[in-house]
Formats: sequence, C-alpha cells, structure tokens
Amino acid sequence: MHSIFSLVFQTLFLSGIASAKSSSSDPFQIYGYGTGIGGAQLFSSGGDTFFGDYQLANDTEAAPVVFTPSDGLWLGSPNSTVFSDSDLPSWSNYTFSVPSAGSSAHDVSFISSSNSTSGVFTTGFTFYGTFIFVTGTSGSMESLWYALPTDTDGIYKLNWNTTGDDTDGKILLTLKKTPPSSSK
Repeated sequence: MHSIFSLVFQTLFLSGIASAKSSSSDPFQIYGYGTGIGGAQLFSSGGDTFFGDYQLANDTEAAPVVFTPSDGLWLGSPNSTVFSDSDLPSWSNYTFSVPSAGSSAHDVSFISSSNSTSGVFTTGFTFYGTFIFVTGTSGSMESLWYALPTDTDGIYKLNWNTTGDDTDGKILLTLKKTPPSSSK
C-alpha cells in the first residue's frame, strides 16, 4: 500500500512540476522579493524600472506597471486603476527589456516602439509557476535579477546580471507575479 501511495504521489508531484511552466496571456503585475524587499511592486516612468512605492518617486509619470504578453513581448503600461483619467501617465505599451548577453549595461527598462532595441533582449520572458525568468540563448531559464537602493528610501532600481557590476548594496531578487499576502 505504501509503495502505491508513493508512486501516485511522485507521479502527481512530477506532473505538477511539468505543468508549472505557464504561458498565460492575461495581464499581470510584477513583485520583487529579496532581503529587505518583501514583495514590492514594480513601477516605472516609461524608462528604467523600480520597486517600491511609486508615489515616493515624486514623478507624475511614475506608475505601477501592468504587463500584457503580446507576440513574444511583454508590454508594460501604467496601472490605470490607481489614477483618474486626467492624471494618467502619458506612456503605454512600452516593451520590457534586459541587457543582451555580454553587455556592460545592467538596466532593466522599457523601450518605446520608436527606440532601437540594439543591445537589449526583449523576448524570452517566461513564468515557471508564478516565478519570472528569462529564457537565455542556450534555452536555459535564467534569473539574474537584482536591485540597487536609490537615493529615495524604499525605492530600488531593478537590474540584470551582477557580472561586472561593482556597485555596493546589491540585493539579489526573485521576481513573481504574486503579490505579498500583506499587499494593500
């Protein structure tokens, strides 16, 4: 009896792992988890990306980002539910990007359709369950996310691949589409 239970449990466990990789086309938001960053929401002003309270940025274009997968890209727009129509930031449908392999840059950012994508990677973003990865050129899933504190307490700049970044204070991150249980 014990061996049948064990076999059934292992089969269910392995099938759950195999099906954990998802390719949802539903809109979602991203939250960062790391030392001192307990599920902070990703926000942007349509360029660089940050975690924390967007209102502390003192920037009328700053907003929490809602992502929509589209043709292999992740398009980001301000979360319109937190603004009145007259206060909505002017940017929308910007392409999420990380620096290309071998790049000396580390900035995770959004690119408008009028900007060049040279030197950045704009495809390959994927979920494994609720965790966010980038599928590298070798086909492996990579999670090289990290954050740097900004001059504003509680706001952290999102970066990619610590290799070659000698900046102090790096915080390794896990990115998820799951908000923290204490999210407002």
